[in-house]
Parts: sequence; C-alpha cells; structure tokens
Amino acid sequence: MKRILPLLTLCTALLAVISCKKPVPVAVTDIKVEPGTLSLEVEETGVLAVTISPENAENKDFTVTSSKPSVASAEKTGDAQIKVTALKEGNATIAVKSADGGKTATCSVTVAAKVIPVDRIWFDFEEDEVAASMIGHIFQLPINFSPENATNLNTLTATSSNPDVVEVTEEGLLVVGPGSTVITLSNADGSVSASCTITVPTPVIEWVKMEYEKLPDMTIPRSDMAIFYSGDELVVAGGHTNGFRTTDNAGYLKDGNWTEMTMTARHDNQATVILENGKVAILGGTGNGGSGTYANVDLYDPGNHSFSALPAMKTSRGLFHGTAIGNDIVVSGNWYSSDNIERYSAADNEFTVIKGVSSNRSNPYVLRSADNNAIVFGAWDTRGSTSSAACVVDQLDGESFIPDLFEEWKPMYVPTSFKSTDCQIGDYKYLIGLENTQTDFTYGLCLVDGNEFSLVKTFVRIPHRDPDGNGIYYNGIILVDQSKQVGYMIACDRNRTEKYYVLKIDYAQVLTRGTANLTIYYSDPIDDIAAGQSGYALMPDGRVMVAGGIYNSNSTTYQTMYAFGPF
Repeated sequence: MKRILPLLTLCTALLAVISCKKPVPVAVTDIKVEPGTLSLEVEETGVLAVTISPENAENKDFTVTSSKPSVASAEKTGDAQIKVTALKEGNATIAVKSADGGKTATCSVTVAAKVIPVDRIWFDFEEDEVAASMIGHIFQLPINFSPENATNLNTLTATSSNPDVVEVTEEGLLVVGPGSTVITLSNADGSVSASCTITVPTPVIEWVKMEYEKLPDMTIPRSDMAIFYSGDELVVAGGHTNGFRTTDNAGYLKDGNWTEMTMTARHDNQATVILENGKVAILGGTGNGGSGTYANVDLYDPGNHSFSALPAMKTSRGLFHGTAIGNDIVVSGNWYSSDNIERYSAADNEFTVIKGVSSNRSNPYVLRSADNNAIVFGAWDTRGSTSSAACVVDQLDGESFIPDLFEEWKPMYVPTSFKSTDCQIGDYKYLIGLENTQTDFTYGLCLVDGNEFSLVKTFVRIPHRDPDGNGIYYNGIILVDQSKQVGYMIACDRNRTEKYYVLKIDYAQVLTRGTANLTIYYSDPIDDIAAGQSGYALMPDGRVMVAGGIYNSNSTTYQTMYAFGPF
C-alpha cells in the first residue's frame, strides 16, 4: 500500500510558509508642487499643492524648507498643502522633499513691495504763471498725495490740454509758447485726479544797454581783412586801406601792443580758414578798387608769427569762403568770375578742382558736414544779387539738394571776415542767420546739423527795429561761444549812425530741438566806428570785437577797434 499521508503533510507545510511572507511596501516615484512659481506682495500668503505619486505610496509624508525664510516662510498646513507667507521684498525657493529623501520639487517665490494705492492727489495751487523766459525750458509741478506711504505713484500720468503752450515729456513739463493750458494728473482708471491751469505770458525781448571799450588802434586803417584769435593774440591781415588799395600788411595784438608783419601776397576780400594744426590759411582776394581776383595763398604760423606761401589755388577768387577738413582746405565762391569747389590736400601739397557748383555764389557758407565732406550754400550770386543758389546746397562729396526750409527762408549774407568756426556749436553743427523770402525784415535762425537744416524756435521774434524806431541791419555773422552755449549776431543801425547791436542767442536748448532765448544789447552812437564791412571776432574774455571798416565809401577806412560786453 502506497504511503500518501507524508506527502500531503509536506505540501501543507509549504503552503503555510508561503502564506506567511510579508507584502513589499509601495515607494514614492515622484513629487510635484503647484504652482511652480508664485508672486506675492509683502504680507500676502499663498498656497502650494503637493502631489505625491503613486497614490498608493506607503509613505506620503514630506518636509518643506525656504531658501530665504526672511523673504518667504513656508509651513505645512495639511497632508498635501503648504502655506507661503511673504515677509519682505526679494526671491526665495521653497523646496519640498519626500520623507525618504528620494524625490524633491521646488517653487520659485518672488515677493514685491506691498502696493498702497493713492486715494487723493492735489496741487498746492489752483493756477500758476510761468515766466516767458521759461519758454524752451523744462520744469516740474510739485504735487501732494495721500496716504503718505502710497506706493503706486508711478501709475499717475499727466496730460496737457494745449501742448502748444506746455508739453508733457518724460523729463517734465516743457514750456513751448505763450497761452494757457490745463495740466491734469490722474491714475489709470481716472478715479483719482487733479488739475491746475498754467499760464505763459507773451514774451517781450529784453533790451539792455551794453558797455563798450575802445581798444588800441590797428597799425593802419583797413576794411574787409582777415581777423582771428590765435590763443590770446588777435591777428589782422590784409584787406584794403584808404584809397581802396589792397595791402599785404598784417599784425598781432598782445598785451595791448601791436607787432607788424608782412604777408607774401596782398589779400582783400579773402577767405580765412583755421586748420587743425592751429595754422591759418589766408586765400585769394580782389585787387585794387575791388577789381580782379587772385589765387595766392598765405599760411600763418602763430608759433613764430610768420607767413609762408602755399601753392596757389587753381581758380582765382575773391569774396569767397572755406573750411578745414583736418589740415586740408575746401573753398568755394567768387566775385565777377566763375565758381567751383576745390580742395587743398596737405598730403599732396596742391589744390584740385573737385567739381562745379549748381550756381555761382559770392561769400557762401562753406561748412564741414562730416568726417570727409563739406556743404556749400549761400544767398548771393557772383555779382552781389540775390540768387536762386540760396535754395540749393552743393556737397563736396554727394548730390546737391534743396532743404525744405529754404522754400520760405534764405541764409543771410555773411561778410568777408566770416570763418566756418565762428558759428560752430558742435561737431558738424552750426548756427546761421536767416531772412524770410516772403516778408521783409523778418529774421530767423537755422540749425545746420551735418546736411540737415531746421528752423530754430525762438521765444520771441528777432527785432528789426529798436525801441526808438531805428531800423536794424544784421550782417549775418554769428560768433559762437561754445563754453557758454551762446551765440552773438552783430548788427548796426540802418541809418548808419554808428550805433551797434548784439543779439545774444542762448542756444543750449536748440541742441535738443528746444527753443532759444534771445536778448538784444545796444550801444550809444560811436563817432569813430564803422557801420559796414568791418572785421568781427569773439574775444577770449567773451566780449565781441569790431575792427576797422569803411566810412561812406571803400576809399575811406577806419583803424579803430571796439570791444562790446560783457553780456
């Protein structure tokens, strides 16, 4: 008989062993925090939700920490929630870690300052009057608000009911012109606002009696000469003397004393160009009685007070102007003769005709407009009459063009003593005088910036008569003092009473397309000063100097010099 019982007993024992083995625990495979970023204001709280996977994980416990507890604190508020409290401005990272340390998740918290809204704003006044002299300037209006600890002031915006009077800019309130406007300050939804009226009176130009001083007479009487400062030395050269006779005489004034010099050639109605190396070129000119033109060129060296000859120009010229490009020279213009643009190359030591001009001109503006370029324009032809050339600007390098501005305005005629550096207010920037082509005795100012021309706004019109009714004749030349950001436009009495005027132009605001302030100074009649064809220069002390000139005719000249100012 088979033995079955022992085998059944063995199987039973094995089943018993198997049924007694403990089950394996379910581990955490992932942990998430939502949201992953949180933005709060100081004193605000936020809630983070924690999700642990899988759902049947045996241990769903976790720990929470803050990288910057002083910025944002974090604490568990439930099995799957975290409370975050914002304490101060800054950034913190909230880290959540599973109980077994195997899985982590983070939330980036940004804490901003608590926004305290403005509930009221007001001005300290209901109306305010801004002085006319503020035209072209920016000012701020002080405001009050509550509560004192309001933090959303940057949400307030200002508007002007009449931007032609006061314009709202990022910098403040820009005074544009006379009149009244309402300035309104309000928040985004308009629930909080305040208004005040700003009145700008119609400006009136200020007339100021100016001082003047007689300077030492030049060694000879002369008119239409070269005149310039080299350091603290005033240099005069050439021109014509009594009898309308050209001269090669020159001299420099230092410490109240004149020292005479002689040029290599005679120059009258010449061009004067100050080079980058400090030397000065005196070019061409007309002959005795104003007849004929010459091509000779003198180079003045202030280091040894001497003149030497440069190669002659290709074109004989008189009543013309030039400018420097480094130590090169660009010239254009002529008198009773043909015209073109030519350039002296310092490297090659010679003049070359570069191109013709759109129209012949006398005493044109020749201004450096770029690193290696210059522009030429002017209002008078080679016979001294108004020319259509005033509308055309020729370029040393580039096509000719007509600025829109010249449809209504033309550049003023400038005298022989003009130098491109006289009216320079910055790199390739110049201030020049304008005459209106449609209205007599209406004057303006132009900003030339490279090859761009724009009308300068002024808070008052440039006067053409003084308070006594005398007509004013502007000679077109503007002497610029860059250190003070002012220019001086010189004028005399149209009745030739030897009464001088100086229009002071505060152009600081012009550089940012703002408005120029004007003041006009006047003198008593002076017996021994010329009313025309004088030489003009800005003195190192900021005064304006007038030298020489003619009396009634080119045959009678002055040797006196006067300084006007200070201004």
